Amino acid sequence: MINTISVKDLGHRSSNAGFSTVVGAMIMYCACIACSLFAVKAFAVDPPAPVKKPLLWYTTYQQACTEARKSDKLIIAYFCGSDWDEWTKKLDKEVLNTDMFREFAEKNVILLKFDYLKFKGGQMAQQTMDKYKLKYTVTKVPTFLLLDADGLLIARCGYDNASLREDEDKGKPAKWIAWCQETIKNRPPPQKLIEQKTLDEAIKAGKKHYLPTAILLTNETVPLAVTRRTDLLKNQPFVQFINQNFTFCQMSWPDEGDTSESAKSTRAFIEANKIGKIPLQIVIYDFFVQPPNPNVRDRIPVMQVTDIDPVIEKLDKNISNPDYSGAWLDDW
Repeated sequence: MINTISVKDLGHRSSNAGFSTVVGAMIMYCACIACSLFAVKAFAVDPPAPVKKPLLWYTTYQQACTEARKSDKLIIAYFCGSDWDEWTKKLDKEVLNTDMFREFAEKNVILLKFDYLKFKGGQMAQQTMDKYKLKYTVTKVPTFLLLDADGLLIARCGYDNASLREDEDKGKPAKWIAWCQETIKNRPPPQKLIEQKTLDEAIKAGKKHYLPTAILLTNETVPLAVTRRTDLLKNQPFVQFINQNFTFCQMSWPDEGDTSESAKSTRAFIEANKIGKIPLQIVIYDFFVQPPNPNVRDRIPVMQVTDIDPVIEKLDKNISNPDYSGAWLDDW
């Protein structure tokens, strides 16, 4: 018997066949895309690792101090010989060029390098580095100093303390970094300047303790002098030197129309000692100087505070070395 197929059945079959064709085509298309993506992934070259930015080591002392002052960080000053000293080379490789030290340094300190190069550097660079070698009594390389923003020495260490220990993993100088962190954490608080309220009180304290008196005299009509005075009074090497060796007070150049008692006293002191009017100066007064020598021993202009060493050197020359007979003294 012959089965008959209606037109309606033919339509359904044609529709199903078309749908199957479309689905098959879509499957083939997706398969081709998947194969293409796999091929691209299989043959793609991984992008190169990003180049790490080298650590910023300042080579100028004043610039390092400026940056430390801005961020209120300590300076790690590194005295080294990178092209001749084997201990420096070993330290650079095992400690200073590690990711662990990089992460610590970028967050916590300002880096300063004094590199005593054998084959380059020049005479001027050598003289500059020798200046700081003498200033901080550096006798060998490698040496690390931790300094505050004014250049005050906080701590020092050498290779043995900074090196990678035998029990530490490669690239992880944890013990030296812990020492640096502990030093930063326990940095001494800034000293306060011991200041007498008036010139008479400063001279009286000087008589009692056999000390000369340092008088900071400011012309307050000069804004730069006022700013410089503020910086000077916070400078820790200056503060500590004054506290140890002088009694101290401040005076301001009196205005012409000022008739107050303090202005009269200041004006009389200036005229009696023939003190010239400059923006900022330190007047050294010594009660124990005998006539005909004047009691004002020196006048030291303060031209800038970023490098306080020249001022301290001049102050140091005004400290008398007392004669000592060998007898017991009763005044500290």
